[in-house]
Formats: sequence, structure tokens, C-alpha cells
Amino acid sequence: LTDAAILVPNGTGIDADDDLNIVLEGSSTVKGGSYGVASDGNLTILPFGSAGGLTTGGAVGISVVSGNVAISGGADVKATGDNSYGIYAKDGGVTIQGEGTKVDAQGVNYVGGNGIYSKTGVEISGAEVTANGFYGISTGGGVTISGGADVDITGAKMYGIMATGGSVCIEDDGTKVDAEVKNYNGIGIYGLKDIRISGAEVKASGNYGISANTGVTISSGAQVKATGAGESGLFGGYSGDIIIQGEGTEVTVAGGENGGGLQAPASITVKDGAKVTATGKQYGIMAMGTLTVTGGEVIADGTPNGQGIYRGNLKTTLPVREGDTARTARASSVDYSQGDKTTAKYVAINVDFTITFDANGGRCSVTTADTNKDGRLITLPTAARTDYTFEGWYTGKEGGTKITTDTMFSENTTVYAHWKDAGNQPPADEPGDEPGDEPGDEPGDDPGGNDKPYWPGYDPGGND
Repeated sequence: LTDAAILVPNGTGIDADDDLNIVLEGSSTVKGGSYGVASDGNLTILPFGSAGGLTTGGAVGISVVSGNVAISGGADVKATGDNSYGIYAKDGGVTIQGEGTKVDAQGVNYVGGNGIYSKTGVEISGAEVTANGFYGISTGGGVTISGGADVDITGAKMYGIMATGGSVCIEDDGTKVDAEVKNYNGIGIYGLKDIRISGAEVKASGNYGISANTGVTISSGAQVKATGAGESGLFGGYSGDIIIQGEGTEVTVAGGENGGGLQAPASITVKDGAKVTATGKQYGIMAMGTLTVTGGEVIADGTPNGQGIYRGNLKTTLPVREGDTARTARASSVDYSQGDKTTAKYVAINVDFTITFDANGGRCSVTTADTNKDGRLITLPTAARTDYTFEGWYTGKEGGTKITTDTMFSENTTVYAHWKDAGNQPPADEPGDEPGDEPGDEPGDDPGGNDKPYWPGYDPGGND
């Protein structure tokens, strides 16, 4: 299509019984009363060169019956379904990829309509996508968003992203997803299976912000903000764990009147430097199993009506700062299974541990150092001892385990210098030597080094 304009008021703008390849040069418009573009096979849209635009619309903007939809190469496509779907792949998948590729898919004026619908799955990589409708993106498979893609689903009415047959994977630095549902009976991001967010920046809101039936994993420096207007900000579903891990990973969740910030029917784990802030009207965090915090930071606030942490066990290797109140999460297991009602703020936060350096017979200018927030030392001092070689710091005065800057401490600890004889010391006296004997002298030898035998009255200098 080269700057084409096709209008078929009572039918389909472009209709193919088999595969359809559309190559765009310039900007074209294709509209039909029923379908803008329809194909019974696969549909491929790409530009001739580095750019090309297509605006298509109808009751359904783009419809594919038995094949897949692929948009790539920097194509700029706007597909509007006036009464149904923006892009509809009845039995296939939808792939949108490539830097510079842009897709705006709108399903309007139809309950159950979608910006993008696919039976088998949706993959978006590197592209810029806007998708809105009753559902923004909906699929009977899974959803993968990666490669620095920018996905905007801020106008969906019920679900921003809904995957009923596979995982939702949002990954890679630079990838952004904004799924903020306007109707607060809906869900920002929903997965019938699990949701995995790695390195990406994600915002989600609805009645639930993010919900997955079989668990949620957030890692590798991901930045996630999830808000539940009525229920929970982040919900692990009915059988899944929530795992939040990795240095630089930050999760901020807030719950509404009937829920909390972070909720899992099983267990919640925060580790390896991740940070979680969870607030809610009923509770900050609800873990029906256990909440485990190792090398991470968790702030859970249920004020003013509920409690910070509700039910389950709180287990953490992290001690309490001096002066913390009794309502602060402790290092030992704390059982809130009775639903301890309080307006207190529960905090399980890793603290600086003090590591004491025992030179163990040598000298060290550093006697103590504090760990960073994940329990590790940034640097290790050196020690010195005359005629000995320093071998490092160990957990035992003799023996023990050698420590490094990768060692994670969970309490205040003393470490000991270990030494190896450098071979520069005078050899020790042989067993049986008299004081002052040269090494190797026989007992009774002249202390002055003259090996002549001597006895009382005998002059060792040779004068009888």
C-alpha cells in the first residue's frame, strides 16, 4: 500500500482467503463497515524501508481467523474496532516487535471487546504499544513483553492484561508497562498461571493491582508499583508464593478498604537486597504461610485500621535495632496466627552488623567495621606481623571459614587473622640444648662455641 485510501462502508476494506502480507509505503487508510483488514490465514504488516503507516477500522479493526498477526520493522499501525476488537486473532497469536514499531489498538463500545485479543499468546518486543478496550490485552495463552518495549494500557475498563493459559513475563531493563484500569472492579495485570517481572518498570492498578493464581516473582532490579483500590495491591492467587529478590528491586504496593498491600495464600520471601513497602487498610502484608526476610528490607503498615503483618509466621535472620519496640518484627519466628489487632507499624529491616577484627598476634589498624544493608562488608582490612605472611580473615581463631566481601553476616561477629611463617625466624633450639648453646651443639659443649670437651678445672681456652 502506497498512501492508499480504501473505504468499504458495508463490507471489509481488505479481505484475504489465505495469508496476507501488507507492505506499507507512506501512510494508508483502510476501513470497512464490518472489518478494516481481514485474513483467513496469517497476516504480516511491515514497512517498505524503515517506516510506513496504516490506519484501519471497522466493527473489528484487524481480524485473522486461523493464522497469526505479525507487525514489525518500524510499521506504525492504528487499529480500531468500533464495536468490538482492535486486533483479533481468533485461533492464533499476535507478535509486535522491533524498535520503532508502533501499534495503537482500540476496542470500543463493546462489553468484552479488546484492544488486542489472541487465542494462543501475545509477544511484544522493543515496540511501542497502546491497547485499550474492555480488556487491554487478552489471551488464552501467555503474554511476554521484553526488549525495551513500552506498553500503555491506561484506558482499559476491566483488565489491563489478562492471560488465561500461560505466564505473564515482563522482562529486561528499559521495558515499561503501565496497566492502570479505570474501572476499579477490574485487575491491572492478571495471570491464571504465574507472573514474572524481571528488570522492568511496571505500574498496575484496579480492584487488584497484580494478581496471579500460581504465584509472582519479581527480580533483577525491577521497579513495581501495584495499587488495589478495593482489595490487594499484589495478590499471589490461590496457591502461589510471592518471591521478591535482587539488589535494586523495589516493590511498592497499597491495598484498599477490603485488602492489603501484599497478600499470598502460601509464603512470601524477600531476599538479596530487595525492598518492599506494603500498606493497606486491613493489613500491610498477609502471608498465610510464612514471611521470610533475608538480606532485604520490608516495611509493612496496616495503620490506622488493621495490622502490619497478619497471620502466618514472620521468619527473618535480621536482628532488631536497639530501641525497637515490641511490635517490631523480631529475628525469631513471630506467630500472628491469632490475628493480633494493632495499629502499630511492623518493620522487618536488615541492619548494620558490627564485625570485629582480631589480629591474632599481629597488628591491624582497623578494629571494627559495619556491614552494608545486605550484611556484607564493602572492603576487608589487611594485617601485619613480623616474619609472618597474612593469609586472610577467618571465623575461628584456629580453623574456621575464610571470609570475603561476598560473605553475608547475620549477626555481630569477630573474625581472626590467620598467619603463615614466612621462614625468616631463627630456628628453634634442638631438644636437649642448654641455654646459650648454638644450634646443633651436643649437651655439655662449650657455650662459647668451642667444641672441645671440658670439665671443672679444665680451661676451655687451652690453658690447663
